[in-house]
Formats: sequence, structure tokens, C-alpha cells
Amino acid sequence: MASQKDVESVIAVYSETGIFGVIKNTEKNIEELLSHPKIQVYACGVAMKMQNLTEKDLANGVKLLL
Repeated sequence: MASQKDVESVIAVYSETGIFGVIKNTEKNIEELLSHPKIQVYACGVAMKMQNLTEKDLANGVKLLL
């Protein structure tokens, strides 16, 4: 397994029902991910649409993946 110094970046995409892990008021659960400079956190746009969520519903720092 590679050490963290060997990793250039990690992209975490939350989809399906996992989308609820990156909505507002869940920042505490993902703050370590959001604060790590090599990790980008995304929410799946299709999953958001299926759950009637908008970009305004996302936790601060989570990006939308269309």
C-alpha cells in the first residue's frame, strides 16, 4: 500500500443514499476529509436529484459532481 506522501490526490464521491453523509449539519462527520489538502469531496448530482436535494443542501466544502 502506498504511503500518504506517495498519494497525489484522492477524490471521494458520495452517491446513492450515501449522499446524506455530505449534507448540511454533517460537517462534523466529514471534517477530517474536508480539511485534508489531498482529498476532494464530491456529491453525485444524480443522487442529489433523486433525493430532491440542491447544492444549497451540501455541507460547506463539498463540491457537486454533475
